[in-house]
Amino acid sequence: VVIIYAQADNVYTCIVTEKGTYRYPYTLSALEEELRSGCFFRTNRSYLVNLEHIKSYDKTGITLSNGQKAVISRGKYKEFNNCYIGYLKNSSSR
Repeated sequence: VVIIYAQADNVYTCIVTEKGTYRYPYTLSALEEELRSGCFFRTNRSYLVNLEHIKSYDKTGITLSNGQKAVISRGKYKEFNNCYIGYLKNSSSR
């Protein structure tokens, strides 16, 4: 099952996949630790997005492959942009 994004929901996390939405019984930070691959980025305190499923983005948000939008905090935009460009370079060289 491929994760599109995860969203914090108090002490739980909602994981949105291509097949549906699941409730993860731990925090978004705990999920982020489990997913320590280069394919995920924490855009703010509430969202963790799969870089593989980004359709477009601007300084305020990211549109994902399922049409959902994830907010990106102002302080994270530059880091996200660098991370995403690096991800695209690495994936095109495969």
